[in-house]
Amino acid sequence: MLLKYKFTYESFRIMLKSYGYIYKTINILNNKVYIGKHKGEFSPDYYGSGIYLNKAINKHGKDKFKLEVVIYAEDENKLNELEKHYIQEYRKQFGKRGLYNIANGGDGGIFMPGDLNPSKRPEVRKKISEANKGRIPSTEHRIKTGKNSSGRVWINKNSKTKFIKENELQHFTDLGWKIGRPISWDFKQPFISQETKDKIKATLKKRVEQGNWFNQYTERR
Repeated sequence: MLLKYKFTYESFRIMLKSYGYIYKTINILNNKVYIGKHKGEFSPDYYGSGIYLNKAINKHGKDKFKLEVVIYAEDENKLNELEKHYIQEYRKQFGKRGLYNIANGGDGGIFMPGDLNPSKRPEVRKKISEANKGRIPSTEHRIKTGKNSSGRVWINKNSKTKFIKENELQHFTDLGWKIGRPISWDFKQPFISQETKDKIKATLKKRVEQGNWFNQYTERR
């Protein structure tokens, strides 16, 4: 078991010319520990910068935590090594739930994507992506992803789309409409239906006939 820092002649010598120290912040309510490092002289007001630690301090109050020096280090490399060592030792003894630490230490508290949520790890996301390739979504999934907070759902038929109420869904599916938006909406640039193209063409033709603006534009060029 890791104990409080004990002063010896050698440790006192190291402390006098130390680069920094390893500390542990203890929650006296549940004995949960945070292991950290700090550069410079001992600071009795510095309890650590861990995310979970500070959430706990805000919840219980700083008076429910105590701070202890574990060991001093002569240089930065030694400080980093010691932080990694003590975090690892505490995890072996008390498990991950016994610590507030997220990272493995030694690198300033930086942690990789997925330390908080494993599903965000690059290798996990890659496996999920590969598993979903070529998969055809079920009707239930398309309904779920097609809905928004107003209880409506997208449907499509022959390059046409509608955003209808959920209670109208059965009526439109009986008429041959499919649930969801066309694939091109999600993965390509939105398409323009023939009906829309005809409307645009008719509008432009009408404007040309009324104002002859197209000919004036080409003459200026």
